Amino acid sequence: MRTRKIKRLFNGLASLRDYEVQKFINAGGVKLVLGNESMVLSIDDLIKGTNSLSGNHESKFGTRPYTLIDFKWKRS
Repeated sequence: MRTRKIKRLFNGLASLRDYEVQKFINAGGVKLVLGNESMVLSIDDLIKGTNSLSGNHESKFGTRPYTLIDFKWKRS
């Protein structure tokens, strides 16, 4: 399981890039940290994430295009 810090929530949703979600599925899950709160996402939770309606994004640093996958924030 990996740990990922996030900076903010949008309407109660934590967003991750699609290629990060795939990496976390392969790692067996992820622990999201926001300030002093945290949330654990299992492989099943990662698979059930919903695609953001914002479409494709281009990275500022030219790595690769990505879509956002949203997860409802639930403190653990």
